[in-house]
Amino acid sequence: MSLHRCWLLFVNLRVPEVLTGLDAPSLHLRLATAADLPDLARIHKEAYSSNHFTALLPNATLERYYGYFLGDGSEVLLAVQQVGDGAEAALGFAVYGQGIPERIALFKREASQDILMTSIRHPFSAFRKLTAALCSRLTAGAAHNPTDFLLLSIAVSHKGGGIGGRLLRAMLAGALKANVKTVGLYVNADNLNAINAYFAAGFALRDYRSGQFYMEANCE
Repeated sequence: MSLHRCWLLFVNLRVPEVLTGLDAPSLHLRLATAADLPDLARIHKEAYSSNHFTALLPNATLERYYGYFLGDGSEVLLAVQQVGDGAEAALGFAVYGQGIPERIALFKREASQDILMTSIRHPFSAFRKLTAALCSRLTAGAAHNPTDFLLLSIAVSHKGGGIGGRLLRAMLAGALKANVKTVGLYVNADNLNAINAYFAAGFALRDYRSGQFYMEANCE
């Protein structure tokens, strides 16, 4: 299955803020661990509306999904805020790295029953997702080959404060440090705020298919 088709079937990139937002002094970034999976599921549901099929999945299924990206070539970068007495409040995260389409395909195979049950409970959303997938197959043709290193998603539950922008900048800085030459991403064509943010961060359009832009940024 192509990366483009995997993308349409599961998740689209979302950046609620522009890059120029101010970073809260108490906000810091760290890599997520298995203990953070409940927070990742919560943020996912807060960041994506109920019109997005993945927001309808059970929290346990979303925790399982994000577990596929904890290490072995991919990372989940978590934005947390200190709330006193050493406690943290998770506000957003970014998922990126290598092997992204393979991880999505593996999750879909291993969580097929959960996805099916969600489709039965929410037939309208499932129908829209299926229609989009079919349109993708029918319109598929020659396309720009995506890079191996992809930014899968940025999700932020707390709008404002530049959290999404800080996650994006940190991801690009980490890719540069790891000698990654090119970072790619997919974004819905109607998500103008995200597209403008990616342009500002140095991304350029490389392809357009079925309502999505593929963009790349050089890290060299």
